[in-house]
Amino acid sequence: MTKIHVSFSPDEMACVLSHHGLGVIRQVRALNAGHRRVPKAVVEACGGRFLPRRRPVHGTEDLARVGLSHAIIRYLHREALPVSPLVPTRKRGETFVHDRGSMHELFEFVEGDRYDGSPVQTTEAGWLLQRSDRRPYMGPGL
Repeated sequence: MTKIHVSFSPDEMACVLSHHGLGVIRQVRALNAGHRRVPKAVVEACGGRFLPRRRPVHGTEDLARVGLSHAIIRYLHREALPVSPLVPTRKRGETFVHDRGSMHELFEFVEGDRYDGSPVQTTEAGWLLQRSDRRPYMGPGL
């Protein structure tokens, strides 16, 4: 069975990117990685390389879950752990754009490989978890 990845329409991509001050967009290409129902792309712009991603939203519970997810990402980034930082919107500084019944996130693009379960990668992940255990995450704003 062929796996079909969902993609962004040009209008949707233009709308999402217009909320961020990325400079001139040089190239946009689909990224067929991760969950195939969650469209992602790699955007090459004057301001760098970025990864927009669409999440479906089915109510306030999903909004709260994404908000918590973003708070954790910001916390890990402040703790200098290897996460792809979120790019805030230009006007309001929000980390997502809610449009057309979906939530759009924009991350700085980080080159890398998927976790392969090898002993080396597992050991490195363990060291990172130990390092992050210095101060527990207590919730948004902390």
